[in-house]
Amino acid sequence: MCLSAAVALVGCGKSSFQDSQLVGSWKLEIPAADLRLTYYSNHTWVMIASSPDKSVPTGSEFGGWKLNGNQLMLVTSCGMDNKPVNNREMGTIVKLNDSVLVFANNGAAKNSTFHKSDAPAAAIPDKELARKLVGSWMFSYTNVPQAMGVLLYSAYQPNGTAHWQGTIYKDAQSHPAPKASGTWLVQNGYMLTAITNFESNQFGATKQSRDQILSVTDSQFTYKDEQGSIQKVLRRK
Repeated sequence: MCLSAAVALVGCGKSSFQDSQLVGSWKLEIPAADLRLTYYSNHTWVMIASSPDKSVPTGSEFGGWKLNGNQLMLVTSCGMDNKPVNNREMGTIVKLNDSVLVFANNGAAKNSTFHKSDAPAAAIPDKELARKLVGSWMFSYTNVPQAMGVLLYSAYQPNGTAHWQGTIYKDAQSHPAPKASGTWLVQNGYMLTAITNFESNQFGATKQSRDQILSVTDSQFTYKDEQGSIQKVLRRK
């Protein structure tokens, strides 16, 4: 599933809208899945797709947005398959108020209509989120211009302990990232982690973080960090 498959954003209109009107979560109910688009005030967005049907693709994709009058540009930086992309889509908002967001679909019989939602994703109890997060997760990042990258692993145990390790790549060389351990818990939809032991003292004694959980599936964990950036990691097989 991709964003363009959910909302084909083209058309024209005469209305002018403000960023503040778009900020928030919008829900599109389709037969096989629950799909939500959340626009943040820092001009990032995330789409979460969930479904009880195991044959339906679920997960998230995210990127940036810019509104100019009634013209909306969406830049997708990470797709549903977790591969980095740089897709740009321009579209027109036909209607936007406190409860409804309508896009004109190119060549479709009807417009795509979203309804305002109070939450960026379906409410899931902390206990269930914690159960889903138990296990090992992988985060990878590559900076092509600087010929460097990282591959990091996070392991969350049922007893509330956590371990972090990974590899740093630079040119044709690689070396292990400093190992770390600490604690983790889920509270009010946020993941709280505290690194209490570093293999190296390069980063200090303790590092704490509080990240908003956006989505957890069997294969992906999507969250919004304290700096407002959206991140996604894959479950390690």
